[in-house]
Amino acid sequence: DLVLCSGREGEVVAVGVDVERWKVGDCVCCNFVLEHVCGDLKQEIKASDLGGDTDGVLRKCINVPAYAPPGHAQSIIRIPDLLSYEEASTLPCAGLTPEGMKGGDYVLALRNFIAAQIALASDASVIVTSTLDEKLEIGRELGVQHLISYKKTPSCDEEIIIKGSCFVDGGQGDHVIGVSGSNTLQKSSRSVKDSGYVHIWASYPGCVCECGDSGKYCPLNCYHRGVLVGSVMQFEDMNRLLAARNPHLVVESFLFLTDDRRVHLGSQNHVEEVVIRVSKD
Repeated sequence: DLVLCSGREGEVVAVGVDVERWKVGDCVCCNFVLEHVCGDLKQEIKASDLGGDTDGVLRKCINVPAYAPPGHAQSIIRIPDLLSYEEASTLPCAGLTPEGMKGGDYVLALRNFIAAQIALASDASVIVTSTLDEKLEIGRELGVQHLISYKKTPSCDEEIIIKGSCFVDGGQGDHVIGVSGSNTLQKSSRSVKDSGYVHIWASYPGCVCECGDSGKYCPLNCYHRGVLVGSVMQFEDMNRLLAARNPHLVVESFLFLTDDRRVHLGSQNHVEEVVIRVSKD
């Protein structure tokens, strides 16, 4: 059977005879797609995605090949010293989802607090949406400028534009992160400016925008970007940002291998990534 899960942080316990960059005791993460060192994600490289086509990380020890194309990094990444093991384990997936944000951008993060933290670390202005007040309060503590409740705001996309007017003329953002369905895509496209980016989880097929409004609220020249994590080089760029800004990432759900994960995830009360500890040591 396929071993599941794709994000893992751990300690090096042994190295091969030709490995020079790493030593026993180093704290590292595996990249989500082991062979995706740089550039575009090609189909032949995608076959090395952990927990997909290749056995994942939900085990006590894993053997990771130290790929080293000339001039490039290897397929594992050293984690910033400030992060705990649990925080670092979220980076290969949730951490690498946002891309291209920079200081001065206006970013809408849909239920995605780690993306919001990385946007804040990049000096972007941020709006976060959620269904639970408890989650929005966490966003407030992180320094998110505006928070919107789905349940209390039926016309959420209109409220986003109103809130966004505090940042930019017209109120439409540069990035919308965390889109996961056709209805969400429609509203997100209305909330992004011309030439803005709507980042769509690539695991949701058939995510088609049906705005039907001739571009009045859905820019005809916004970019719909399918998201399937990132490369080793992008990972290392992100780590440099985290090391410089020193944020502690939102992780509040911890499980062990013996816990019933279906019950926990089914409650939908977790704030961000759910971390599974493979050992109680």
